[in-house]
Amino acid sequence: MLATATCIGVTVVLCACGGGSESTPQAKDAATQAIGAATHTLTFDQVKTQFYATQPDALIARSSSGLPVSFTSSTPTVCIIDANALKLLNAGTCTVTAAQAGNSVYAPASPVSRSFTVGRSAQKITFPNLVNQFIEL
Repeated sequence: MLATATCIGVTVVLCACGGGSESTPQAKDAATQAIGAATHTLTFDQVKTQFYATQPDALIARSSSGLPVSFTSSTPTVCIIDANALKLLNAGTCTVTAAQAGNSVYAPASPVSRSFTVGRSAQKITFPNLVNQFIEL
């Protein structure tokens, strides 16, 4: 008789054979083997140049396991992550990292970083329609 129990961390295989009566075999061989968590990968789409004072594009990253991905910024003077969405603060280079911490089945995925430019938005100055005005001295 061969019995196997598996969970993340340890697998125990017990072989009960020989050494006793038919109804009460004795454990002859037992083996334990460490089992690691399943691996998964992240894909993080490249972010195109964004412009300060405009609505930034959505950050798109996926885990091969289907687990949710979180984002962090390593350039908080240029951009931050607020409720897992990109928020632009200033012109400059923004670097965002996608991560997935894993769970009881999957190990943490290797993080993926993307850097992109946050440019200045074009200024637009408008004047109301001016009519001829004269000032007498």
